[in-house]
Amino acid sequence: MARSRGTRWGITDGVELNDARVAASNPSPGGYPSPLAGLLFCATCERQMIPMARLNGWVYGAPCGCRLSPVDALTVERLVFNAVAAHHPDLLAGTAVGDLSSAFREVLSEVRIGGAADELEFIWST
Repeated sequence: MARSRGTRWGITDGVELNDARVAASNPSPGGYPSPLAGLLFCATCERQMIPMARLNGWVYGAPCGCRLSPVDALTVERLVFNAVAAHHPDLLAGTAVGDLSSAFREVLSEVRIGGAADELEFIWST
């Protein structure tokens, strides 16, 4: 598995991610249509991050307690989208909204998140 640690990604030319595109993928156990359901893990304890509803929107929380606060779901999903688009630009071009989750799973084994939303480690499928 290839790893990429601590990289910050910008929007890739020709690929755009907006709120509606992220919010229409796979429903998670909590009811959130999460394209990262089953892919996002705590970098410290390696437990799966869980989508949760908050008054100001959806977040990913850690049942382990390693994180002081949950992270904004859309922020993490945009960062993952940008990383996938940078590594595999042809994969996401023309991808239907509901297919983001399967596109992510095609190239990622998991994503580990550290103390901040942009502290991501990508475990790429080989």
